[in-house]
Amino acid sequence: MRNLRLGLQGKFAISLVVMLLAIVAAVTAIIAVQYRTRMEQLYSDAAFDMATYASKIIDGDRARTYVRTGVKDEYYERIRELLLRAKQAMGLKYFYVVVPEADKQVYVWDSGEPGEEGICDLLTREDYFSERANVIMHAAFAKDAPHAIVVTRSEQYGYIASAYVAILDKAGVPAALASVDVSMDEIDAQINGMILISAGIAVGALLLCLIGYWWYVRRLVIEPLDTLAGAARNFTSEREHGEGLVMDKVRITSKDEIGDLYAAMSKMEIDMTNY
Repeated sequence: MRNLRLGLQGKFAISLVVMLLAIVAAVTAIIAVQYRTRMEQLYSDAAFDMATYASKIIDGDRARTYVRTGVKDEYYERIRELLLRAKQAMGLKYFYVVVPEADKQVYVWDSGEPGEEGICDLLTREDYFSERANVIMHAAFAKDAPHAIVVTRSEQYGYIASAYVAILDKAGVPAALASVDVSMDEIDAQINGMILISAGIAVGALLLCLIGYWWYVRRLVIEPLDTLAGAARNFTSEREHGEGLVMDKVRITSKDEIGDLYAAMSKMEIDMTNY
């Protein structure tokens, strides 16, 4: 079986394709990372702002009373309805108020429609969804605590940004924790869409570059080399027929490696003639 021969033009084209694909992949990856970082920050800030809002409108002393007695009243229902409306208006995944204990979180409010699946009632005790969340929630359960924000990804809750802000009583002591979870699953969808768009642009740009590169390489490299190769093949035959120097009939004026090769071949032909 004959070996396939790949010419210079094909090699240049393959090199161009590999180079462009590498550039597109690198640029797309950098843009995706920067976009994800920026969007995570925006979603986290939104979650923290909502948690801060809840911490300011909820009476910490009343929250402590609900945990102690388990009895709901008109104020309790009013806050529950307020949290539900805020959750729906802002498109939040979860909006709830808890009291963090050693290994459980005790629910005070959990915004949701009555009977909605996954909504916890007053005094419901539930495990922390991660050990990291446990640590951060306890760190947030303090006066003048630093911003408590965590980004997690799990099969159960998805890709979320969570923020926690302490609800203080009149004495300034933390009584509960306003908690907000914002779904960021759409970030993945946006990045996937961006990758597809980038791939489409890359394919179009690649085709244009290949066409231009093909013409450019053929005109400046391949055709001059073909001319020199043909001239070299005719060195002996034309000299034998007395038709003069072959290289005198070749017109190459480029001042690059092709021009250097032309000059070297001209000298070689002269040397062969004088030998």
